[in-house]
Amino acid sequence: MKLVIAYKGISFSIDYIYRHTHEKETILYLHGLGSSKEDFQPALSNERFSNYNILTFDFPGCGKSSYSSEVSLDIDDLVLMVKKLSDNFGLETIHIIGHSMGGLTGLLFANRYPEKVQSFVNIEGNLDMADCRVFSRFVNDYTVDSNEKIFFSDFKSQLNKNDSTEYDIFVSNLSEKIKYNPLRDYSQSIVKYCIRSPLLEYFLNLPVDKYFIYGEYNRNLPYIPVLVNNEIPYLEIPNSNHFPFYANPTFFFNELGKIYGLC
Repeated sequence: MKLVIAYKGISFSIDYIYRHTHEKETILYLHGLGSSKEDFQPALSNERFSNYNILTFDFPGCGKSSYSSEVSLDIDDLVLMVKKLSDNFGLETIHIIGHSMGGLTGLLFANRYPEKVQSFVNIEGNLDMADCRVFSRFVNDYTVDSNEKIFFSDFKSQLNKNDSTEYDIFVSNLSEKIKYNPLRDYSQSIVKYCIRSPLLEYFLNLPVDKYFIYGEYNRNLPYIPVLVNNEIPYLEIPNSNHFPFYANPTFFFNELGKIYGLC
């Protein structure tokens, strides 16, 4: 479904999924860089989520949502997009689940509007420069920006070095899931946030229920011990890297559903 949002003098066509039940509580899923709302599609048929409304959408320039060469959006703009979308649907409070870039966006939204957030599940969202090591840092540092085709070829080659099925799934239709300009714009913004802002401190100090989910192969992320020492609930997804919903989808969605008490 489509929703037109006016922002910075531009009309953005935002593609979304909204599964509305008779319950009042809503889960909002925010996808990662180079991904789309379809990553959360399996939750719609998982009974553990049956008592919740589910809203998810493609960020501008991602999936089926539009972008404009007249503007350059960053993560702060995505936070405001989340605010506009939640207001449009009359959502007073939401449960946020964010993956990667969506985790960073959700973190900043929860930090700025804690009264609107009931809980926050961070799936490998950016908390440290270590989280920029594969995607955003490569894009940010890429100097040749005149040829889209060459750029996407180089970007896919970089990701294929990980040699795993989940990365194969991710790159299989990458250029269809994100346009060149927003990929550059968002990546630059992500790197700046990781360099300049105390994101881990933001997460630790959120006054809402919060959880952190990561893939087994990333258990050496430098801040995992800090989360453990601060008694932040966490979940390690076996046999997975940055995309646990691709690598181990049944386990991932069942365990994620348990967080909401639907056992």
